[in-house]
Amino acid sequence: RQVHYPSMLEPFKRFKVADVGDAPVNSLDIQESLSSIEAFFQKIHSAGVLPLAAGGDHTITLPILRAIAKERRVSLVQIDAHSDTIDEMLG
Repeated sequence: RQVHYPSMLEPFKRFKVADVGDAPVNSLDIQESLSSIEAFFQKIHSAGVLPLAAGGDHTITLPILRAIAKERRVSLVQIDAHSDTIDEMLG
């Protein structure tokens, strides 16, 4: 939908969104991955872009926040689609 009817905002006219690909990771070296992710998001944010990250595990959150926090105050909205917060599910 081009218009968000409850608010009557037109987000596609107001915001530009682009997929800049995956942050580089080394699945065998967590420290290298954290540094690579931080550098990836630092470059994006330094270019004047407010990054929106989706996907990955919870490990990616810290380096993303570190990258943005170098230049500005940061806020986080985290949405977890998994039902891993309950002891038992479906019986």
